[in-house]
Amino acid sequence: MEEYSWDEFMSFSARFYTHPEANAAYRRYIEMLINRENVFTGVRYRDDPTIMAWQLGNEPRPGRGESGKRNFGVFTQWVGETADFIRSLDPNHLICTGNEGLKGSIESAETYLDIHRFANIDYLTAHLWILNWSWYDPMRPDETYSEAEGQAIEYLDQHIAFAEEIGKPLVLDEFGVPRDSHSYSPQAGTTIRERFYTRIFEHIRANAAAGGPFAGSNFWTWGGYGEASDPEKAMWRRGDQFTGDPPQEPQGRNSVFATDTTTLAILEDFAGKMRSVGRP
Repeated sequence: MEEYSWDEFMSFSARFYTHPEANAAYRRYIEMLINRENVFTGVRYRDDPTIMAWQLGNEPRPGRGESGKRNFGVFTQWVGETADFIRSLDPNHLICTGNEGLKGSIESAETYLDIHRFANIDYLTAHLWILNWSWYDPMRPDETYSEAEGQAIEYLDQHIAFAEEIGKPLVLDEFGVPRDSHSYSPQAGTTIRERFYTRIFEHIRANAAAGGPFAGSNFWTWGGYGEASDPEKAMWRRGDQFTGDPPQEPQGRNSVFATDTTTLAILEDFAGKMRSVGRP
């Protein structure tokens, strides 16, 4: 099998934005999904109040490197036109890009702002991955965590400023960090994860309480009672349990399991604090 670099893959996938057949298929999928009727409730998704929002995609990006930068214009146009199409089918739900922020915009603040200025994009999104972005080494936590946490807060603050500039809410769509020693086992410790969650949650809460644009967050990810069939390799295979981590990544890498009682307590505490924000 011929192998391609990540840059080559990103350049290939970014052709989607100007590919008419691909976009026609994508729009047919959108229309089917929005108008799908829940077989249990009989309610169409466009009318379902339990759905918060539609995302244009998971981490849509213009590409990577110089070739990606040449896509800024078509990428921005695609975001606006797609948001308009979704709104024409569903006036009831919020719409967001699903973009990671600066990391999903080749570090272009202008592009990130442009794709969130559209009237039918209701709020800004950002993702935060200190491992994936090589800010943090879970095998060297004492040497790398503190600096990574500082970078994480700086990244959030940059996007708070963007949200203030545009005048829309901000949601931290995804964030997470592996268990101690980068273990995939539910029995492994979660010291660094809980330290990270606590710091990020408090930053979000403080901004919201001060009247800032932060409206909420989604940790990645809920693993429930799932468990990797092979805690050493941990790659998903057909028939394995689901942990929440995508199949191309080790299962359990960022999963919060039902047995993680101390982590669950942090999540519950934060949820309670966010519910009280803004109440008289």
